[in-house]
Amino acid sequence: MKRRTRPASGLPFNFMLEKSKVIVAGFKANIADFTPFDPDMNLTFATGIEAAIEEVEMLPSDRLMRSRLVQLTRGIWGEMKQSYTIVKHVRYFLDKAFPGDDDILHEFGFHDLSKVRRSQKKFIPFMKEFHLVCTKYNVQLNAAGFSAASIAEIKTRAVALDEQNTNQELYKKEKYVTTGKRIKLYDTLWGKITMINKAARLIYDNDPDKLSLFTISEPSTGKPSGFGILTGMVTDIKTNKAIEDAIVELDGTEINSTTDENGEFYIDEVPVATYKLTATKDGYVSLTLENIVIVADQETDCEVKMTEEDG
Repeated sequence: MKRRTRPASGLPFNFMLEKSKVIVAGFKANIADFTPFDPDMNLTFATGIEAAIEEVEMLPSDRLMRSRLVQLTRGIWGEMKQSYTIVKHVRYFLDKAFPGDDDILHEFGFHDLSKVRRSQKKFIPFMKEFHLVCTKYNVQLNAAGFSAASIAEIKTRAVALDEQNTNQELYKKEKYVTTGKRIKLYDTLWGKITMINKAARLIYDNDPDKLSLFTISEPSTGKPSGFGILTGMVTDIKTNKAIEDAIVELDGTEINSTTDENGEFYIDEVPVATYKLTATKDGYVSLTLENIVIVADQETDCEVKMTEEDG
């Protein structure tokens, strides 16, 4: 089952929040008209809506959480690159210590390196095992010029990488929980706002000016909201497998996101415009797509296929 990323109404979060504030203010100002019609529509009802609005505003925005996840992902990439550099240095000294010994290279995991280095979940255990094997052959490596301090750094890198990966995974779960909470709060809030709208249409059936205070949609002028939604999937161009933790960015903006375990991303409330989208992932060649058109109140979907780096 696909995770829900938007409220049941399908409306943008910011639009719903702004409308809720306006409508509850109008409701309080005209509560004397509502309570006789429906006794449940009283001051307690209004206070409950205001409390829901306050709770919604206390949550970090989806944009903020996406940006934080991008930062954590970039931090892991930096650590992986440094770790990979050390691994390549070890290979140099192994060739000195054990020239032409393919079995030794296999024991160190070099035959699988090109595959595991593109996945942090695979690269972390690789680094831990790599340190153990380096420790096993520390005498030979030291004699070839690879110091004990350098071997110790491999463990330091493995631990740091593991910690950063854990932090990223914890934040993914936090974002997922927060998104679910935000959607639930907005669904509940909008349900109450819809109730006010329905009651207002009956109460002010002959008073269009008063009724206009409680509209929950844009006036029918044909004017778009000015925002759209961008979704997509990032996959490996050869295997067609989903690429997790890729970063997608709209060039020239601060709009970005990371892909989930299915290679998918979702960004709402993107200003209407034509963009360049750049996708990056450690171990892959960066890719830029031209002419990504965001249309008001519509969903734009794009397919991103990335190519592995050589080596």
